Amino acid sequence: MNTVSFQAQWRGRSLEADVRARRVAELLFQLKMVEERWLLGASTYLMVPPAPALATATTGGTVAAGTYWVKVTAKNAQGETTGSAASKIATTGTTSTISISIFTVPNATQYNVYVASGASYPGNGAAWLQAGISGANAVQPAAGTPVTLADGATVMPSGEVNPAVLTVTLSAPPATSGTALSTVAANTAATFVDGSGNPLMWDGIIAQALNNATTANGAALGAQVAQPADPAGKLALADIDNLLAGMYLQAAGDPDYIVMNPLDNVRLTNLVVGAGQLRYVVQAGDSADQGQLTAQYRVTRYLNKSTGKEMPIIIDRYCPQGHIIFLPLSMPFPVPEISSAVEIETNQDYWGVDFAVTDSNFKFADYVDETVKVYFLGGLGILRGIYPSF
Repeated sequence: MNTVSFQAQWRGRSLEADVRARRVAELLFQLKMVEERWLLGASTYLMVPPAPALATATTGGTVAAGTYWVKVTAKNAQGETTGSAASKIATTGTTSTISISIFTVPNATQYNVYVASGASYPGNGAAWLQAGISGANAVQPAAGTPVTLADGATVMPSGEVNPAVLTVTLSAPPATSGTALSTVAANTAATFVDGSGNPLMWDGIIAQALNNATTANGAALGAQVAQPADPAGKLALADIDNLLAGMYLQAAGDPDYIVMNPLDNVRLTNLVVGAGQLRYVVQAGDSADQGQLTAQYRVTRYLNKSTGKEMPIIIDRYCPQGHIIFLPLSMPFPVPEISSAVEIETNQDYWGVDFAVTDSNFKFADYVDETVKVYFLGGLGILRGIYPSF
């Protein structure tokens, strides 16, 4: 929605001609930007964060030698998610610290850290909230806030995208009493609610994959969801190849496109260049080639080794950093009345409304009423928890 005052309309004629018409036109573009974010990152309830990345140092703290397990939850004003998968780390000596890199999720405002100890994970009843590093010390940084990564690089997310990693440090011995993760029985962190607390948002593509992922004893034809094999979350080409192979072997999934954030595309390009998987040939006798070399490279397509399909890479600044989406549009087998694996169901297409003039203001709004539907979950893959280092 937007408004234009009478005075702005009159006095802007010499500067912008029709101020009201310009604001109406801009409003549609803003709606499309919000729509794009929702199609990818919307969720009825906050997404459960990926397993955190852990590191330890032998000095600087008072954490004793042992094996520790860490889970994180995401929070907002409505509630808290269930715990992530557990990450494990072993410390030595008596002066250690544990660095915990939390992979953030869209629409969260805060994260809680739960720590357990033991040779094997003892269960959520023995994973305790670490009040010393949670609460105010684990608040989601504002969008556009510079974030310094553990490797010293600084990332400046766009104004519409939250920083991908929030790092906290456990310096003192972890709490062994208080609030246990077992008290979080269900995800109560609804993203958008009405006055009675009823959820108003639907699940976008990423959330649908997470809510319907293939598990050992669950949906055999669900989406493939994985994290990099590296404990620090560093992306490797094998992570992509293994996910694609799993999708095809599990459900004949053969994605048509890959969607990723620009930062993840830089990382992918550097991996390809570093692996020596390209070469630049200059014609020795062509002075034009010799004098007009272009610096740098960028990967724009990826070959699925399992199927031979070449997938174009779509760069989207609204795709949450740390997430690579493998998107299917085609079905591996004919299904009556379903022509696309993913589609948008629209109840009301883009619709502009001019409201009654009040308080010397023109008021207007643009609407769309829709949801995204994934018919072939086996063809949808998400690689998440990618650490944003180059």
